[in-house]
Amino acid sequence: MTKYSVALLFIGFLMSCTTNNNVSMMENNDLEVVRNQFQRGRVEYQIITSTKTLTILNNDTIVKPTTKANWEKVNQLVEKIHLSDLHNLTISQDAKTHQFDASSAANIKISCNQSEYNTPAYDKGKAPKEIYELDQFLASLSK
Repeated sequence: MTKYSVALLFIGFLMSCTTNNNVSMMENNDLEVVRNQFQRGRVEYQIITSTKTLTILNNDTIVKPTTKANWEKVNQLVEKIHLSDLHNLTISQDAKTHQFDASSAANIKISCNQSEYNTPAYDKGKAPKEIYELDQFLASLSK
């Protein structure tokens, strides 16, 4: 292979890792999805990786192995999301009451390939349609 071919392959690999959300992340042990739910005096996290699922409520932590079914579901839901647009999600006015009345707020952070993608905060249970399924699934992990 020529230096030119190797350079093109390397650039193509980098671009596919950082811009293509449709690349399967099943084999990607670097993927981590975190759902943070917070309210005055109460903080809850659902953290899922390829190997473990953590539920943290205030200072109590429950650690379970991530099942293959749960990991496949997380990957399926993450692959539907345009990660680079995550921070620009439009939060409807009725999902912003946490800013005024101290109701529970939530947000999601997706870490992949040494990059982090965060959503703006939204009221618990009122996630934007682009992440609604993922939000509901992650919330179900603590039940």
